[in-house]
Amino acid sequence: MKTVKSNSNEDVVEARIRNHRLTLQPKTVGEADLVIRFNSNGKYVDRTLHVKSLTTGIRHTEESPVRVWGKDGRIHIKGLQRPTRVLVYDTDGRQIRDTVLSPGDCIEGLPGGKCYILKFNGKQYKLIY
Repeated sequence: MKTVKSNSNEDVVEARIRNHRLTLQPKTVGEADLVIRFNSNGKYVDRTLHVKSLTTGIRHTEESPVRVWGKDGRIHIKGLQRPTRVLVYDTDGRQIRDTVLSPGDCIEGLPGGKCYILKFNGKQYKLIY
């Protein structure tokens, strides 16, 4: 298990761990020290990462197209730029999931062999998974 124990400068970078991945979101130009805590079998190890942000975190809207696909029991969404609310519907129009995904996250636990409609960022995506 990994956790972000401390961030010396949250005005520069936002750090979080989800699905065993460290995600850094730059906010402004600057530097910060992150302390990441690893826990294995009740033993803790802290590691300090020095982060230098050379960007303001502002991105162009046409940067990357969105792609939705199913693989290995998960629904993947590539191209999310920030944490995004994703609604999942079945073919009868029933909402079956309401979740917030960060870039790199995926949706798990839905039965395969079905058609789903995902709604986020004002658009709809159909997926047979």
